[in-house]
Amino acid sequence: LETKEMRIEKASDDSFLKLNYGQKGLYISVYDEPLLEKVFEAVKARKLSGIDTWGVEQDLFMLTRSARIPLQKYLDAIQNYFLAAEYPANEGIIGHLIWLHTMTYGSNQFEKVRQVMEKFANKIMANLGFEARPSDTPIDKSLRSNALLCLGLSGNVHAVEFAKKQFEKELSGRQIDKDLKSKIYELAAWYGDGRTFEKMKNKYINIKEAEPDESIRLLRALAFFRDKELVRKAFGLAVSKYVRLQDKYVIPAYSTYNPESFRFLVEWTFTNWQKLKQQYPEGTMMLSRFVANLSMLKSKKDLERVSAFFSKKENLRDDIKMEVKKTIERIKANIAFAKANGI
Repeated sequence: LETKEMRIEKASDDSFLKLNYGQKGLYISVYDEPLLEKVFEAVKARKLSGIDTWGVEQDLFMLTRSARIPLQKYLDAIQNYFLAAEYPANEGIIGHLIWLHTMTYGSNQFEKVRQVMEKFANKIMANLGFEARPSDTPIDKSLRSNALLCLGLSGNVHAVEFAKKQFEKELSGRQIDKDLKSKIYELAAWYGDGRTFEKMKNKYINIKEAEPDESIRLLRALAFFRDKELVRKAFGLAVSKYVRLQDKYVIPAYSTYNPESFRFLVEWTFTNWQKLKQQYPEGTMMLSRFVANLSMLKSKKDLERVSAFFSKKENLRDDIKMEVKKTIERIKANIAFAKANGI
């Protein structure tokens, strides 16, 4: 298979196909459909290594992300050719599907994304199982954890019930798989109510100082509640005396996975900005994290608000100038993506 832009040739060990891009570094969208179809068939037949499959999928997602190809084309490719993708491609796809889940939430494209999420994550969990195995590698453990979150966010009943039962088991003092704890907490919050919130909050407040990993898990999970009153409480906790200065970024950062929290995120950031500037001087390099949180916004109104806010001298600082530029560019890209796909 050859074109002026790209050549596909067999590796010396004949075990996979190697992709060689041309000098212009062109994306796969420049290839004609027959060639693209053959690349996808090679992926499906597992003739490409995990790394090469990862490269193809990364290109495909970035074309979708930049609104150069429609979302439907990406979703079709994932479910028709990439279901058996190996590491690191499968891990990357999970991350991309979760991003799409957040970006399309509440739109007419959401159900399409949800269905592909469930199908892809279900395939992984069918191979790995929900329970840890003695033969598990670090990759298996990471993949199971991320696939569980993906499957749970898609609304899969088995995954949701598993997460809820495991969370109650943890609260009762019984041990659960530590490699799944973060995702179990996050799913428990995503489907939780006020009672769940209070249990999680109290567990965080009463945690021992010797358990920093557990405290971060709980803070991350508290950002996943969807009820607006619980979202408000989570952001209130973020600036309370119970959260250490070095951990105050956690709830705002992980709220970017929760579309129900975006309005609170913007208001919280702008309201607390001057205080954050004082708490995190230039040498800490922490303030840029709070700027980057705004990167998931996707409306022209949001773009105008963010641009206007950081155009004021009192809100800008040398150490965040580059992050402000990046965030504004990401919002513009989100707007283009949403417009191209009717979101």
